[in-house]
Amino acid sequence: MSTEQDTGALPRRCARIAIRARPAVPPRPKKLSRRATPAASSTALTVQDATGDHPAYPVRGANEPAADYRGRLLAFTEAVAAVEARKETAEAERQRLANEAAAEAQRKTETDAETRDRRNASSTESLIASEHQWTTVLQGMIFVPTETQAEPTQAEAERSNLATVMLNVMRGVMWNNKLLQAHLHAERQQR
Repeated sequence: MSTEQDTGALPRRCARIAIRARPAVPPRPKKLSRRATPAASSTALTVQDATGDHPAYPVRGANEPAADYRGRLLAFTEAVAAVEARKETAEAERQRLANEAAAEAQRKTETDAETRDRRNASSTESLIASEHQWTTVLQGMIFVPTETQAEPTQAEAERSNLATVMLNVMRGVMWNNKLLQAHLHAERQQR
């Protein structure tokens, strides 16, 4: 029994046989079409562009005069230039519309930011104006032990705790707004 394993691969050929087995010139795809043009004879051939964007490239027929072929070639060149000009115009229009959309989005973002900043500033000013009043009201709700009553009732304890929480929240909001105002001021100065 042999020690070699059967891999299922085909036997190798020598390089010389493999080279002979390949054709020297690969077959060309047939992209030639016969098409009559007004300036050319009925035997003129044209080759279609692979992308389909450009008109077919004119090929000189066997019996076609050189002047006729040059005329078709000139018409072809002008047609290609027209196609390229349309592409460039379309691309320029697409770019212009994209730039306009980006500018409009930027304006909307800036307008929204300004509106939000004005609303925040108005709320901050309102809160600052009434901060002293709210601080007085909330501090009045906090239970203070006296000689007659050392411990608060359950309702007084709840009201006192609620006032303490609200007072601390108000102070946190005020601090946050002051930091925001400082940040906005610094951002305006950088612009």
